[in-house]
Amino acid sequence: IVRRQGKVYDVSGGNLIIKCAPNELHDITINTTIAATEAGVITLSLYKDGVAVPGAVTSKTVGIGSTYCLNLSDILVRTACCGESVITAVVSGVEATVTNATITARG
Repeated sequence: IVRRQGKVYDVSGGNLIIKCAPNELHDITINTTIAATEAGVITLSLYKDGVAVPGAVTSKTVGIGSTYCLNLSDILVRTACCGESVITAVVSGVEATVTNATITARG
């Protein structure tokens, strides 16, 4: 748990939870390292409170047995009116293993 200027950033079940004043703006960056176990397309998407954030998606065509980086940066997300939002990074597409993931939130 990181507390910064009255805000609380917490991780629960692989999700980033932002607790702060209602309707605050946060700058989210996600960096992942993914090992592909199938050939095809891997997609990284950002969700806030279970809903896809518009424009917060990136994809890459991958080959079997290779490692790739998928990143999203400078995604602006406003917290919910209740003061708590759950931020989730979702990897989809072909089968792969996430070997490293970081989520940075600045508000």
